[in-house]
Amino acid sequence: MRFSIFCLIFFALVAASCRTTQNNDVAVSPSPQIQPSPAIIKNETLQAVVDVPRLAGKSTFEVDEILGKPETVKHIKKPAGEYRVYKIPNHPKGLAVRFYGNKAIDFNLILSAPLPTSKQALKEVFGIDVGDAPFKIDSKEHLSEVWRGTFNGVRFEKVYAKRERENGGFIFVLAEVAQ
Repeated sequence: MRFSIFCLIFFALVAASCRTTQNNDVAVSPSPQIQPSPAIIKNETLQAVVDVPRLAGKSTFEVDEILGKPETVKHIKKPAGEYRVYKIPNHPKGLAVRFYGNKAIDFNLILSAPLPTSKQALKEVFGIDVGDAPFKIDSKEHLSEVWRGTFNGVRFEKVYAKRERENGGFIFVLAEVAQ
């Protein structure tokens, strides 16, 4: 009788230790990490960064591979090209890209929330750092601050950010690659 009680206790301890080991294995198993697309990265302000310097001059096929299938495609007659709108996280209006000669030349985006400075809007949303270069006020758009030149290794005809209203934050960004 003592032997059978001993065996019963022994098997109960073995079974309990097996259950504990299984639970520990489940608790420490790592979860897979999902990496964001390198062309669209969320930053600390919850704005989506579109790496415009990386997309500049790419073909429609290359941009579609990076950003996914466009929501809208319209053909442009003069000059011949296409206008495509891509879905961007946290920006309901999407990224508008104009292609001329099958190259991505113009980019614009209406932000979901205003940013306090034009430099911050360009850098945090389009990945364009204008550094200490001075801006000009667009004579046609007095709410816009405009730069021309080479930024992040790409020559731009113009990059600008536009305020939502006088003394308000910046709500619109545009970049036009020089041809």
